[in-house]
Amino acid sequence: MFQKLKARLRYRLDDVFVRSPSSQFFLLVLLSIVVVLLGMTAYFFGLFSPQNADVDGIGRKIDSGLWDSLWWSLKHMLDPGFFEENYGATTPVAVISLLIAIMGMVIFGILIGFISTSMETRLASLQRGNSAVIETGHVLILGWSNKILLILRLLARTRAGLRVVVLARPEIAHMQESLRAAGILSLPIKVILRSGLPSNILELRRVAFEHARSIIVLAASTRESESSGRDVEAIKTAMLLSSFQDWRGSKPVLVSEINHKQNVAIARIAGRNEISIVSSSEVISKIIVQAARQSGLSFVYSEILSSAGNSICVTRVPNCIGRRFGDIQYGFSDSIPIGISWQQEENGVVRYVAGLNPEPDYTLDPDDQLVLLSRTGRVQYDERVKPHVTRIARSGKHEKRPLNRILLLGFNDDVYDILNEFDGHLAAGTRIDLVSNYLEEDATARLERHTPRPFRNIRISFRQGDTVSAAFLRSLDVSSYDCIITLADESNDDDPDARNIMVLLLLTDILRSGPAAHNVHVVSEMHDPRNRELVTRTVANEIIVSPEIVSMQLSQISQQPVLESIYRELLSAGGIEICLKSAGSYVEMHQPCTFSDLQCSAQEKMEIAVGVRIAAPAGRIENEHGVQLNPRRDMVWRFGPGDDVVVLAQEIYD
Repeated sequence: MFQKLKARLRYRLDDVFVRSPSSQFFLLVLLSIVVVLLGMTAYFFGLFSPQNADVDGIGRKIDSGLWDSLWWSLKHMLDPGFFEENYGATTPVAVISLLIAIMGMVIFGILIGFISTSMETRLASLQRGNSAVIETGHVLILGWSNKILLILRLLARTRAGLRVVVLARPEIAHMQESLRAAGILSLPIKVILRSGLPSNILELRRVAFEHARSIIVLAASTRESESSGRDVEAIKTAMLLSSFQDWRGSKPVLVSEINHKQNVAIARIAGRNEISIVSSSEVISKIIVQAARQSGLSFVYSEILSSAGNSICVTRVPNCIGRRFGDIQYGFSDSIPIGISWQQEENGVVRYVAGLNPEPDYTLDPDDQLVLLSRTGRVQYDERVKPHVTRIARSGKHEKRPLNRILLLGFNDDVYDILNEFDGHLAAGTRIDLVSNYLEEDATARLERHTPRPFRNIRISFRQGDTVSAAFLRSLDVSSYDCIITLADESNDDDPDARNIMVLLLLTDILRSGPAAHNVHVVSEMHDPRNRELVTRTVANEIIVSPEIVSMQLSQISQQPVLESIYRELLSAGGIEICLKSAGSYVEMHQPCTFSDLQCSAQEKMEIAVGVRIAAPAGRIENEHGVQLNPRRDMVWRFGPGDDVVVLAQEIYD
């Protein structure tokens, strides 16, 4: 019986100790009360008897009863040193005094251990990222990938002092070290890290998601062998956010990254069309294909998508209401109107949509906002400026550079979307040679698995080989191709960027020693923006940092949701897109020309001039792009061969 009672008591004590610290603290307080009550029993053993009248430690100033007994017991428990003052007391009182002093030391030791354990538990909880976040108006990033560092840099550049909360699966120590190594901790933003599962509603409540200003969902970054489920977590999180209704205040801006284009439709259904979706593979494939078709276009996109230099903003300009879109072009000194935006209700959801390059005769309504390419973000419009009339306009036709043979070096998840983009916008019979470390049978099987329908216009051939071998590259006769694209190769175990750098160095040596080097257009994809400077003196005409492009879109859309439809239109070939066309097809060559002349001439072609691209003079390194977007209005050029005008135009492909 005694053993059974002892086991039950031990079980109850263990149950208390494994509970929350408040339960342990309650047990400590209860033990202290029991000890004090035990000490008060000295009253019945002659605590205030005449034999103890001369003992200094026994006070009688209140009632020589209950309250004096309580005080005597309490002071002995709190300070065992008071035991000395009971010298000369009767034996029962002295024994009780000793027992209380010993129990007081035990309780004091437990208290110190409790405080120490609580502090250690708290620190461990902070290190594990388990504590709650109490913030409002913050930016919440759900997930962790190589894009998060770039997003944080962009947010710090646009909004100093911003509070950013990150909830992701990795441990806090790993995330903290990544931020430290990247220099994020020194930026003018506050980054709060928490470890947890973003698709769990309890974890979302822990990071105050209902009080956030905007929420960015990142997809996982994995190799292709694990890619089948890498969008699942982002889709589950999007479904959870779209179904939540109890927002505190206005609903935050929701934007989610999806890796694979084929999962975008599922993500839109999961998000109930309330979440802006950015498909990283689709964005990268479109920019790579556009850059392959038009030299210098990647630099235009990089500047527009970044927060530095010129960027797109949407704002209402009251002085433009009731005026023709073509007439207001000339009244902006630091901005260029490129479209309009208005509200539209779809399935009960009111969203802003945009239309780019409207007709010059379009009259702005009071509900219309202007889509502007702005240098400063502070829009200034002078309604007194009259429409410009140019005397040097030309109506020549721009000749597109043909792409008959394309060489793709490397293999990654984006290659399927790249080939689909090429198939939609190249002439029938265009040949694309794809070189990777995969066997031809393996590469063919991968392609057929991701592209269910056969290609209409392009013909693809596969070849296995080591792209960092000079002999192998020479055997490909690389100078015979119209365009060479070096992808961040994931068909090898090497670092994709390191391998890409070596490939570009070999191509530089081969092409610069050949007679047709200037005819080969080279586009290169990188993963790390720090490697961009390493290849500036190679033959790469276009350098595309894929995570940087996607990060720019995510951060920009999180601030202005209307940019989702604008970016989608700009990146889609065959609609309203950015083009670089020969300056000679707009104005007379070698004549003094201002930007107003270009605007006027472009408007006659139903296009919008947004900048120029000046050809590199002799002696300038090859990859300096010479692009000037939204130039100063007092600049004067004399265009020659090779100079281009950057325009927003309607392009139609057969």
